[in-house]
Amino acid sequence: TKQQFHMEPAPGPLDLHHAAVSRLLEQLLTVQPEEYEPFVDDASKLLEERGPHVLATAMAVLDSRHADLARASSDMPSLLTGKKGYLCLLASDSEHMVASNEGEVQRIVGSLLPKHASELSIGRVARVTGGWALDVDQRYASALVEDLRAGRRSSPFELSVARRLPRVLRAVSRRARR
Repeated sequence: TKQQFHMEPAPGPLDLHHAAVSRLLEQLLTVQPEEYEPFVDDASKLLEERGPHVLATAMAVLDSRHADLARASSDMPSLLTGKKGYLCLLASDSEHMVASNEGEVQRIVGSLLPKHASELSIGRVARVTGGWALDVDQRYASALVEDLRAGRRSSPFELSVARRLPRVLRAVSRRARR
């Protein structure tokens, strides 16, 4: 074809952070004044006493990026499969453009794990509303999420600990695409 194409760089940690904050602010702006007005005075006092860190922490908690990773060290089973020893992570990829199938998700997340991690470190991967859900060995999952949050590592999609499992989508077969 005579069409010219150019490569776009993958989003970096700052881009992912901006996208997450924008998504959260969009949700916060839908809250009606009668729902938040009773709390404005208390919120103002808290900001004066403790500074903007309080607001940043609250936003991270609301966005589930600040999930309690103590869950990772507990014996609770994965939300995705019910297997112990795994933690369910969510990969934000709403249009499934970063990864089009489960194998690509495994390859991408596998490349973020330590070199000594085995192939079994990534369990089941499922296409869900908003991206992908995947089981990752608890020994590596919490460290990976923390490294991504802190900007020590980068990923083509945002990874967060699943607090609840989004709706699992049916697999798209090759025959159905034809």
